[in-house]
This record gives sequence, C-alpha cells and structure tokens, in this order.
Amino acid sequence: MGGSDPLAVPGRYVGTVYLLHFDRPYRHARHYIGWAKNVTSRLALHDAGQGARLLQVVRAEGITWTLARTWPGTRLRERQIKRMGGAARRCPLCGVRPRPDRVRLDSRLAAAYRLRALTDQWWDSTDPAERDRLTRETTALEAVVPPVAIPGAITALAV
Repeated sequence: MGGSDPLAVPGRYVGTVYLLHFDRPYRHARHYIGWAKNVTSRLALHDAGQGARLLQVVRAEGITWTLARTWPGTRLRERQIKRMGGAARRCPLCGVRPRPDRVRLDSRLAAAYRLRALTDQWWDSTDPAERDRLTRETTALEAVVPPVAIPGAITALAV
C-alpha cells in the first residue's frame, strides 16, 4: 500500500469501452456501446453472432456495424457513457464536429489569458525596452482578437 494511490484501479479491471455504429438503424438502435478487456476478440465474437443480444439481432437483420470509437476505461466507465445517452453525439461517423462558436470562444479566452499575462509581465518589469515590447504585443493581440472577460476574474473595481 505504501505511497500508492488508494483510488487507482487495478490493471485487471482496465479495458476498453467501444462504440459500434450500425450502417442503418435497427428499430430505435443506431449504436452499441460495450466494454472488453480485449476488443479484438470481443468484436470477433460479435461478428460471429455470439456477443451481445442486440448485435445478434442486428446481424440476423443483415445490418453491418463499424467500430467508430474507443475509450480506455473500466466497466464503470461503460455504464457512465451509457447512462449519459445520446451515443450519436459521441460517434464520429454520425458527423460529430466541434461547434464553431465554441472554438471561437476558446480562442478569445486564450487571448484574454495571454493579455492578462502580458499585463502582469508589464507591471513586473522595470526595463523600459521590455515594457515597450510588451505594450506592442498587447496592442497587436487586441487588434486581432477582441478581448473577453476571463471567468472568475475581477473585471472592474468598485469605486
């Protein structure tokens, strides 16, 4: 026990959570999420019709499937992903793409953090040449990306 993480999961419990995408829906089902210690052998069982019942029925209907995504984890992680629902939101074959608005917000937040760091460096610096360089970089950054408030930061002082 000495020094080991008490929350660490023993290696025998760690495997792979996988998401299978069906080429066409079977009733309401378009995906299957499962867990296996050895994914290759588990997928071979599914392909042979000896795996999960849903995949046996899907195979009997002539529906094929594709391994769409995997996550490292335990059976608990599999349950967690299943409970969240919406497997299509996690399936790259269903056209999952990052939201452009989110990407734009992330770049604006990165710029805000960079501006904050430049301001801190400016105040810490006593060298006039260094302050001029920081001022130029700050001005150039503000011209490219409009600043946004940093979450949890004080944006204005009450007078």
